[in-house]
Amino acid sequence: MYCTAFGLGFGHASRVLGITRELLRLEADVVLSSFGEGWRLLTRELPDATVYRIPTIEIFSRSGSFSVVHVLKRHPDLPLRFYAGLELDMRIIRRHGCRVVVSDCQFHALAAARLLDVPVVLITNLLRVPNADPASRLVNWFLREFLSLADVVIVPDAPFDESTDLDAEVVWVGPILRVRPDELPGEREIRERFGLPEDTPIVLVTAGGSPHGRRIVELAVEGIRRLEEDVFTIVVSSGLGAEILRGIPGRVLSYVDNLMELIKVADVVVTHGGHTTISECACLRTPVVSIPLPGHPEQLMNARRVEERRLGVALMPEDLSPVRVAEAIRDAMGSRVPRARLMDGRGAERAARIVREAMDAP
Repeated sequence: MYCTAFGLGFGHASRVLGITRELLRLEADVVLSSFGEGWRLLTRELPDATVYRIPTIEIFSRSGSFSVVHVLKRHPDLPLRFYAGLELDMRIIRRHGCRVVVSDCQFHALAAARLLDVPVVLITNLLRVPNADPASRLVNWFLREFLSLADVVIVPDAPFDESTDLDAEVVWVGPILRVRPDELPGEREIRERFGLPEDTPIVLVTAGGSPHGRRIVELAVEGIRRLEEDVFTIVVSSGLGAEILRGIPGRVLSYVDNLMELIKVADVVVTHGGHTTISECACLRTPVVSIPLPGHPEQLMNARRVEERRLGVALMPEDLSPVRVAEAIRDAMGSRVPRARLMDGRGAERAARIVREAMDAP
């Protein structure tokens, strides 16, 4: 099986990592590919696996927004990059005799599989953009045509009200996490390893390394200064030093091996609108304050679902201030995340069974 992850960050590759671990438990042979941080994650976590490095294509700007102009400016050689990725994917599929291609929205992998008549399982949490403006209609047309090329579309989420007219089968499996929740260490072990207090509420702040991500961290810290409650703050963000806390009890970490461990012991998580982090919070039932990146349709949609599903509080980018963030943290800390169908952290197992069945099909 050939499994490819699209994206520079950990989110997409984490899904692939989770599915790969479950497929290895089912004794499947897996070949992987990714780029950027995703490639580094897969090679580090799966040292015995074959992981190819594919051409980098950055779809979103550093601020997190999407625009065709940005993509073309960033990659004036986009057709050549796409063709190079297509050729590499076809060589990988042929070399390893792959019977199924699993793609986390990597378009040239899907195209390669179709050219070689290999079944495709596509993983995506975005079936359509909810807006009705001309740009969104164009995106939705492309998404519909793109997703219809797959044989099966796996949605790593609980079902939501989403009408589709795809030719492919759509299966909801719940969040696909990098590890099963019951495989995480106990809370006491996690607290001891990170040097965390036993009785003080913990606020975890993580928002990536983009300029907007750093703004979220800065606003969250200023909001925490306004809290009357005593809390211990953990900031996970590259490029920031301990001075950002300036007297607030806490720690600043540039990187952690598995963020899920800190989510497990946190009382509230302040983050952007990334689907992976929100899903991890939902499965571990940790309240979240979601502040999506401006101009990022997927993150805006994910943030709205935070409140719809009572996972915490969503703050829109245009409604930010330290006071609003402080209020959101206080409200989220006082909430209880409900249990929901499929939000149990077993999505990788369900997805792996679907992939395995596709591999064994005549």
